[in-house]
Order: sequence, then C-alpha cells, then structure tokens
Amino acid sequence: MQDSGIGTRRRKRNYTRRGASWTVRELKQLGKKPDSALARRSKRTIKEVVAIRESRRVAMATPPRDWTAREIRLLGVMADRELARRLRRSISTVRTQRVALKIPVLKSRAPAREWTSAEIRLLGTATDRDVGRRLGCPKHVAHSKRVSLHIPPFRKSRKWTKAEDKVIGTMTDKEAARRLQRHIGSVAVRRRMLGISAHRPHGRTWTAREIKLLGTMPDSKLAPFLNRSLSGVQTKRILLDVPYLDPRYRKWTPAEDKLIGAMPDEEVARRVGRPVESVQTRRHRLGIAHPAPKRPPPRVWLTREIKLIGHFHDAEVARRVGCSESCVTHKRIKLRIAAFRHLPAWKAWTPAEEKLLGTLPDELVVKKLGRTLNAVRIRRVQLGLPSVSRYVFWNAEQLSMVGKLRDEEVAARTGHPVASVMAKRSQLGLPMPNSKIRSWTPQEDALLGTDTDKAVGLQMGRTEAGVSDRRRNLGIPRSGVRGPRPNGWKPEESKLVGTAPDAEIASRIRRTVNAVKIHRNKLGIPGFSAKRVGVQSESGALARQAPS
Repeated sequence: MQDSGIGTRRRKRNYTRRGASWTVRELKQLGKKPDSALARRSKRTIKEVVAIRESRRVAMATPPRDWTAREIRLLGVMADRELARRLRRSISTVRTQRVALKIPVLKSRAPAREWTSAEIRLLGTATDRDVGRRLGCPKHVAHSKRVSLHIPPFRKSRKWTKAEDKVIGTMTDKEAARRLQRHIGSVAVRRRMLGISAHRPHGRTWTAREIKLLGTMPDSKLAPFLNRSLSGVQTKRILLDVPYLDPRYRKWTPAEDKLIGAMPDEEVARRVGRPVESVQTRRHRLGIAHPAPKRPPPRVWLTREIKLIGHFHDAEVARRVGCSESCVTHKRIKLRIAAFRHLPAWKAWTPAEEKLLGTLPDELVVKKLGRTLNAVRIRRVQLGLPSVSRYVFWNAEQLSMVGKLRDEEVAARTGHPVASVMAKRSQLGLPMPNSKIRSWTPQEDALLGTDTDKAVGLQMGRTEAGVSDRRRNLGIPRSGVRGPRPNGWKPEESKLVGTAPDAEIASRIRRTVNAVKIHRNKLGIPGFSAKRVGVQSESGALARQAPS
C-alpha cells in the first residue's frame, strides 16, 4: 500500500555549492546580511556560513532591541564591559542606558586593611616601598596610612665625615660616589659647597707661556698651535677676560665717526675696512645726511610739454617727452589736470530720434537708434517724457488672432514676443492651429488597450511609442492578446525537461542552458540528480516486488 505522506513530502534543498571556495564578493557580505539569506543566495548551508563568519571574527549586525527588566537590574552591579559581554551589547549602549537611568558606575574596591600596632611602628623607619614589601601590601597603601597618621617619610641621609671630604676632588664624582656609596648628585653638591674644582684626569694645566699667547692670534689659529680644542681656548680666554684679537664685530672709534658724512659711504668703507651697509647703518644712527645723494635734478617742463598732459595717456606723454610715467602723473596731479579718458564721439540728437522717445520702451529705442541705454534714458528725462513699460496689453483685435493663426504669425502682426503669444494661447485654452502635435480625442482613448500598441498606432496613424505613453498616462493595461511566439516551447520539449541534466537537454533541443533552467523552474520540475533517479528506480522495483 502506498504511503499517503509521499505527496506532502517537503522537497529537499539542493546545496550545489556546499564545500566550494568562497569568493571575495561573498566574503564582503558576511555580517552585513543574515546568515540564512546569504546561505540561500550562495547555495550553501547556514552552518557553513556561520562557521566561516565566526572563523573570520565577523560580528553579526543585530538590530537594536529593547531593554528588559532583568537587564536593567544588572546595570551597575558589574562593570560595563563585563555586562556588555554577557548581554551581547556594545559597551557604549550599556554605558548610555546606565547614565540615562542615573545608575552609578561600579567601582570595585579591595577590602580595607586592618593595621596592627607592630605594623604601624614600621611606618617611617624605611621607605614606603620597603615597608609595603615587608607587610605584603602595595606602596600606595603604606604611603596613605603614613600620611594619615602624620608620620614623616624615611630619608636616607648621613653626615659627611672628614675622610670622605678628603676623597672629593681627587677623582671624578662618579668614582667618588662609587667608593663612598653615595649618589653622584650628592657628591657633586658637596664638592661645590667645599669650593673644590672637578677632577679632570684627561686635561692638562695651562702654563704661563700658553696664557701669554691668548689674544695674540685668533682662537681658531691658537687652538691647533697649542694642541687644544677651540672651545678650551675660548673658555680660558673668556675666564681671564683677555680681548679677542680679530673679533667679527668691532666698535666704531671717534676717528672713524668723523669720516662719516665727509665723503661718500663707499669711500668711508674702503678707508675703515668695513662693509658699505655697516657705514650706511652707522650714518643713519648718527643722523648724518648723505654727502652726495644720487638724485636726478628736478625736470624743467616746457609749455608745449605741459599742453600734452591730459590730452593723452600718461604713458604716451612720458614716451613723447622722454621721462618716466610716474613723473608725468606727479606733474598732472600737481597741475590738477584730469586724467585722459577715451570717450566715444558725441552725436547730436535729431528731431526724428527725439520723436521715438517715450513711444517705445527704452530697450527697443536703443536697438533702433544704436545708442546706449543710459544715453536714451538721460535724453528722455531731459525732455520730460514718461517711460513706456515693456509689457504691451492685449486688445480685442489681437486676441481674435490667437488660436486662428500660428504663434509666429500673431507675434509678427501684434509685435508681441512669440513666448508671450504662446503663454496667452495656453491661458485661453486654445489649441495651436496647424500643429504637428495632435491632441488625443475620446474616440482614440477608447481604442487604447483593445489591441497591441503597434496595431492601435497603425489604426490611428500614430507611433507605437506615442500610443504606449498615452496608455500608461491613463493607467490602461496593455492588451493580453499576444501573437504566437516563433520559438515557443513544444509539448514534446517540455516532457524532456527534468529527465536529464539541463546541459544535455539544451544540446538535444538546441536551446541555451539558461532557457532550459528557467522553463524547468516555471513548470516546478526539480533539477536532475542521478542519486534521486536511482532512489526512485529502487523504490519502484520494491513496489513491484511487494505482494499485492
């Protein structure tokens, strides 16, 4: 007897890409889309998607969820980081919710230490670090307890003996600190207090002959001569207050100051052996004028040269008289002559031109007379004529032409712009005469949707695109009448679908694999599987062998 549940058996999914390598595009979608949706699209199992996402440590973006009463009771009971880990929420979300509910943050503190009398007696007898190490507590605990009890800190200090003072200065501070078991800074401070100079084992004492040579030659030459460093020579000379023989900057003497102003700066610089800029700076500080300034004598302007100023540009006048442009500008300003400006030739107004003023808008008068708009306005105001608006009102005769003649013809006859004529015709709701664009009639609208757009267009003498646009604007669905497809599926071809792989069926009936797959999905036929065919054949054989 056949099982009645065979017909209601759920179809098993076909995971064709199970175990296949992941593409870059699929890896980028991990965590951005639900695992089930990604598994369905990539034809994999959900466990496989979850495994690859967790192996790459990609968190799954979950939508914000409401806080439950149990979660709110946990706020402030533990640290925000620990609570976020347990509730699978972000730390910022937990912190924001806690602050919004005014719940204080959890501060984990160690239990207070109970101090005994013996432990308190140890405070101050050694450093806080040593006391903490002995008592098994941190340094800051011993420090806080000592400060609260007003116990002074332990200081490692011992008095200097006479034997230790004798060691200072006989060796370096570092070696003395090592032998005396003191800090090098303490040794250096003690040495300065006693007025003992530092011990330099690698230096040598300055002799009387070397000291006499200081200042007799430049330090840079004396240093290699004495086999000493340049800094050593400079330091010794400065300590002994010996003047430098060849200084880079030397003071001005009264004899040198007397030469300044008595002759040109170049000659003074050559005599005193200084730069010219140094001489100029010294002269300015002393307030002495230049003895021979390099200034040209003032120009003597002739009468015929002055007549050119103002009739030409300053550059042209300078070129003609042979001087600089600034010289011409200075002379023109001094004589209060206006700068030259090129103006167009003035044209007198004729009676015929004046008659046009006030009869048309100024912009139209400008086009007819070839004058500037400013000149037309000024002349009209001088004659006391009112301005004419650019807007021309429509009269009854002009309105009678609108809709009967083309817009271009109406504009030419009335003087209105073509745009104004089109706007007026649209305002009156009149159609364009002899227009290339036909309006849709109710009879034509009734034909829409009764047949294909192409057939309706041929019947009405319109294009298929025009008919399609009009039908969509009116919300009319297209006709369901469709002609026979030239390459439709035949019944014998449909029977072959699902009996073999799609590629083999496509090669038999000479179609593409994609076309076979789409047609199989439309018919609800599952894909071909050799295993499934074998199971069906075995079940059929068992059914035949079973007793009736």
